[in-house]
Amino acid sequence: MEKQLSSQQSLDLIARTISDTRTRLERNSGRPFLIWGYTVVAISLLNYCLTVSSGLLGYGSWTWFLIPVIGFILTRIFPMRKCNEPRTEIDRIISKIWLVLALGIAPAFVIAIFSRSDIYGIITLLMASGIAITGVIVRSRIYTLFGFIGMGLSTLFSIFGWWLKNFVDLEALVDADRWIVCIPMLAYALVFIVMMVIPGHIMNYKNRKQCSQS
Repeated sequence: MEKQLSSQQSLDLIARTISDTRTRLERNSGRPFLIWGYTVVAISLLNYCLTVSSGLLGYGSWTWFLIPVIGFILTRIFPMRKCNEPRTEIDRIISKIWLVLALGIAPAFVIAIFSRSDIYGIITLLMASGIAITGVIVRSRIYTLFGFIGMGLSTLFSIFGWWLKNFVDLEALVDADRWIVCIPMLAYALVFIVMMVIPGHIMNYKNRKQCSQS
C-alpha cells in the first residue's frame, strides 16, 4: 500500500521538482541559446548586407531558411550535456510549450517570405513569450527577465513600421537611402543578442563558476 503524502510533503516535492528543473535548464541551456542566438544574428546581418548591396527589397529573403538548417546542424554537432536525471512532468510541459511555439513560428515565417511582409515583431514576441513562460514555470530569473525584455523589444518593429509609413516617402528614396527600410533586420539581430546571446553567456558563466567551486 502506497504511503499518502501530507499536503506539506506534496508542496515540498513540487518545490523540489521545480528547483531541479530550473537548475537543469540553466545548466544545459546556455549552449542552445548561443547557437540559435548567434545563428539568427548572423543570418540577419547577411540579409541586411544582401538587401542593401542589391538595392532590391526582399532580395536574399530565402536565406532566412538557413536559420533552422544551420541551427539544427550546430545543435547536432554541439549537443547539450547528457543528463542522467529523469524527466519530470514540468520538463514535458515545457517541451510541449516550445513545440507549439515552433509550430506557430513556421507558418508565420513562410507567410512573411511569400507576402514580403515584416514578421520580425511577431517571431520575436513568440520566442520571447516561450522564454518568459519557461522562466515563470521553473522560477528562473534569467529566463523570466530576458523573456520579458524580448517581449518589450518586439514592439519596436511596429513602432518603426508606423514611423516609416507616416513620415518616410518610400518612393522618393534613392538607392543610397534604401538601408533605412532595412533597419528592422539590424534591430532583429540586436534583439536576439539581448534575448538569447547575453543570457546564454550568463548561464554558461554561472555553470563554469559552479563547476569550479565544486
